[in-house]
Amino acid sequence: MTIYKSEDLKAETVRAGAQRKIVVGNELMLVLWNFEPNQTSAPHSHPNEQLLYVIEGEGEFQLETQKTKLKAGDIVHIPPNESHGFVAIGDKPLTIIDIFHPIREDFLRKEK
Repeated sequence: MTIYKSEDLKAETVRAGAQRKIVVGNELMLVLWNFEPNQTSAPHSHPNEQLLYVIEGEGEFQLETQKTKLKAGDIVHIPPNESHGFVAIGDKPLTIIDIFHPIREDFLRKEK
């Protein structure tokens, strides 16, 4: 067993207004994201299965052709290769947890 303290994890600035902290297990990955208001994640897809949990704030999420607003406590399951994206709405940061299986190797390459 390994215990991680959020304050001890290295925050990576992906771009202005978007930061992430990554924890990697044997076969899955957890990513803690923080997006400032109006930040976006353009529609994209990947071969990884994904669970998304909204911790704080609000976002308008696009899943394939469906758009929906999500708030703290909401959870989304995104199957592999399904198009998805979002925009952080409101005046508070959007904080989410993503869990990926298998591990997003592309995220690890960007860390180095």
